[in-house]
Amino acid sequence: FVTKPCVFGALFFLKNFLNFGVCALMKIFPYCFFVIVCFFPPLLMADEALLNARTAFQKKDFKKFEKWRKQVQEPKLERYLESWFFQFTLTKNAQSQEVLAFLKRYENSVVAEKFRRIWLSELVRQKAWTLILEEFPKIKKPTDENFCAFEKAKIESGKPYLLKNSAQVHAEWFKHLNPQFSCSLFLEDIFNTQNISQNAVIERARLQIEQNKIGA
Repeated sequence: FVTKPCVFGALFFLKNFLNFGVCALMKIFPYCFFVIVCFFPPLLMADEALLNARTAFQKKDFKKFEKWRKQVQEPKLERYLESWFFQFTLTKNAQSQEVLAFLKRYENSVVAEKFRRIWLSELVRQKAWTLILEEFPKIKKPTDENFCAFEKAKIESGKPYLLKNSAQVHAEWFKHLNPQFSCSLFLEDIFNTQNISQNAVIERARLQIEQNKIGA
């Protein structure tokens, strides 16, 4: 891809920069542009492919995602593509060795942290309680949904859980006014197993209405 003119242009740019410093750059600006055009397109193309892959992921267009994924050549970007790929196929491969290997490979990374937060909700749907108990402690900043998944897993596994603490039960009852899947299941357990008073039910409903979360 890099032609002889590009190489000569780069050498000329470097020679003038070393001899005359920054001032020379103003005189040889066209050569600066020339070097950028010659050497940076591969990097720009990689970025473009990654951005297009991300757009396809956000639009849930798996076919286009796979198309752009194959055009990203930079190994350092592979972790993002793997994360998006596994999110596309999460219902099918949530408990697979491939997912576990991916998380181990990028342990303590931002990518693994974000993936685990999403992954736990799918594990709840698949009732993979043991795996949730093992993986939740690895999340550095769990979401409310992650916390509910962990508590639900403890309930289903017969392990000690916060529902034995009346103060925490009360706090959780009023905390999740707009619950997602895992928290909805957790709140059902609270309602079915604890002495939730009629006043507490009415008060929670009032807060949901005031905060425009009546659908929860």
